[in-house]
Amino acid sequence: MISPYTTCNSEVFVSSSVLETFIAPVDDLNDDPQWYYELDVSPSGAMWGGLSNNTLGNSSKCIASDGVCVEGLLSCSGLNEFEHGMIPVVQNLSHSDTPDEVFGWMLDLTIPWEFFAEEYRPKLVDGELVYHDKWRANFYRYDYFNNNTFDFELTAWSPTHDPSFHIPSKFGLVNLI
Repeated sequence: MISPYTTCNSEVFVSSSVLETFIAPVDDLNDDPQWYYELDVSPSGAMWGGLSNNTLGNSSKCIASDGVCVEGLLSCSGLNEFEHGMIPVVQNLSHSDTPDEVFGWMLDLTIPWEFFAEEYRPKLVDGELVYHDKWRANFYRYDYFNNNTFDFELTAWSPTHDPSFHIPSKFGLVNLI
């Protein structure tokens, strides 16, 4: 695993092991979102976050909390502190007999509802919490081996079969229940 990054919004997706999350609410499951959040976390815990505008999408509805979609970085500070309390928790994994040799990592990332427009946030209806039930998302992993930027593996939850992960039509369907 390679991850030299130590500050938020560093380009953790460049020659670094990283987990990328792309997510957007949609009004119809056939919608390919033009606007979506990209949230990338490296094994060091450094995170890059942004709102993407991808013309390959066929649904241009704004998903941003303030109703103004502008492509660019999310505001952050330190290693990985973003608005609304979004902070990834990274745990590097090692064997008990070789604690200094990291063989993998786990990530816990909670994406706050406050990132999304009001219409996509949970609502209290007759005393029950009701969630917007149509989401498109994808999860990608770049994994670099042996400190070699030419020796890597790409993995996707919903494969794009393309060198770019930014293919909204390949985002998977997510149904919150």
